[in-house]
Amino acid sequence: MKGTIEANLTVSFSVIMKIFFSFYLTKAEFCGLTLRDIDLENKVINIDHQLQRTSDMRLVIESTKTNAGTRKLPMTEGTWRSVSGRTSRTESRQRLKG
Repeated sequence: MKGTIEANLTVSFSVIMKIFFSFYLTKAEFCGLTLRDIDLENKVINIDHQLQRTSDMRLVIESTKTNAGTRKLPMTEGTWRSVSGRTSRTESRQRLKG
């Protein structure tokens, strides 16, 4: 099941924001996320690298600055459903109603 998200490359803005705000990621960690970092089978997001700008203004992916920055973040059931596209129609309608 890992990598199921790759089949649907259109990820909604709300899912992207849910990941960013739910896990308190730094901007560098968030921008460095790839589809391979999202493990749907184990319901975790792997943080082991980040996007950095070098002194000559190139963008590079580097490992996290500290060992404490490398971590596996468990997804809540709601986040997992949003990311994996398993949100039921009833939940989607409820969100639209506000």
